[in-house]
Amino acid sequence: MLHDMESKMLKRLASDFTTPKLLRDAAEVTIPRLSDDPEYAAAAALLSDFEGRLEWLNAERARIDLAEFLRLKAPDPKSETDKMLHARLATMNANAASAPVSAVAPGSPSPAIAAGIAVLNGATPPPDADHRTQRTALDRQIDRLNSAAVEQQEEVKRIAGELTFRYAKQLQPAWNQLQIEMYRAAQELARSAKRIREFSSAINAAGIQSRTDILATPNVRSPLILGDESFYDSEISGWRRVLERMGILG
Repeated sequence: MLHDMESKMLKRLASDFTTPKLLRDAAEVTIPRLSDDPEYAAAAALLSDFEGRLEWLNAERARIDLAEFLRLKAPDPKSETDKMLHARLATMNANAASAPVSAVAPGSPSPAIAAGIAVLNGATPPPDADHRTQRTALDRQIDRLNSAAVEQQEEVKRIAGELTFRYAKQLQPAWNQLQIEMYRAAQELARSAKRIREFSSAINAAGIQSRTDILATPNVRSPLILGDESFYDSEISGWRRVLERMGILG
């Protein structure tokens, strides 16, 4: 009885594996990186430049604001807050660096991005300017860079979206191959689980009492969830139908 059932299952297994294999193994596929694309790399670098300068400008604005606050404030040698603020200003002055410059401009930048690049490449406020002049200049640069960064971020997203679509199409054959590979492994697991059930039924039919201490079964849910391919409502049958609708399983 068991020999006949095994023979039938082997025949079915052979028929199930008639689907043509894809030409390349997924492990051999080189996955492209967005950063390797020149257009994306340039756009991302410009966005990084905008963000780096914004960080510097905000730090510089905080530094000159604190310096002006302490200049106008009546000194209080006993104030712990004043001591803390003067110490913070000293640290900010010591850490103050020159504004980062960079930016490879795109071929035809929008007005907002062009204005942002102009800020990147322009001169910083002179150190001897009064606070109001410095603050006005910083605020103007921050406003322009914020607008430029927002627009450049959208440009980076646009390029990334186009590349992602192109790369996904390139990777689709290898991806589909892995989906079929996983499904085939699930099929084999479902078959093995069915053979165990049939073997258990044959043992019971022979009148042998249950001895789970000897004929033990690991308590795992996967074989139970997959079910039997001969039943339409089983998980493994539904899996097959999904792959067929996807067009990757004939």
